[in-house]
Amino acid sequence: MAAEEALVRLADVVERYEDFKAGIRSTSPGGPRTDNEFARVQQELQDFPGRVVDERRLHAMLKASARTLHIGTLNDCYYQPETALCRTASGEDRPLLNSCRPDRCGNSTTTTRHRSGWEAVRGDTERALAFVGLSDLQRTALRGHLRDITKVIEGIDRANH
Repeated sequence: MAAEEALVRLADVVERYEDFKAGIRSTSPGGPRTDNEFARVQQELQDFPGRVVDERRLHAMLKASARTLHIGTLNDCYYQPETALCRTASGEDRPLLNSCRPDRCGNSTTTTRHRSGWEAVRGDTERALAFVGLSDLQRTALRGHLRDITKVIEGIDRANH
């Protein structure tokens, strides 16, 4: 089971690397780290148009990233416990994606593949703001949440246009 999961994570990292080569950039605090790693791999392999790259070598170079990758709807997490904002006192050594703050955590990356999820969250938040019976405190919290969501979406758009 663990071997199968590792293969799936490696396939996801290779897919993200191919997206990087196609010009799709990562955002969120962990985005530059991810893009820098992909740029390093691309440069070392000389993986540019017209060049044939040894797929086994590419996979070997991306394997370290794949070990820590956790796929999410709103972000991907290249989990490192020392920088994880979701890390709990219980000391579980895995990300808690439901507790993630992808707009603030250094392990988090978002790309265009996550944009539709963020659009859905924005729509849900806007619908929640339309409720008549909300208190001022609830409205303030929802408006702050909407600002955070909008920043993430704008960051994805800025990085990829």
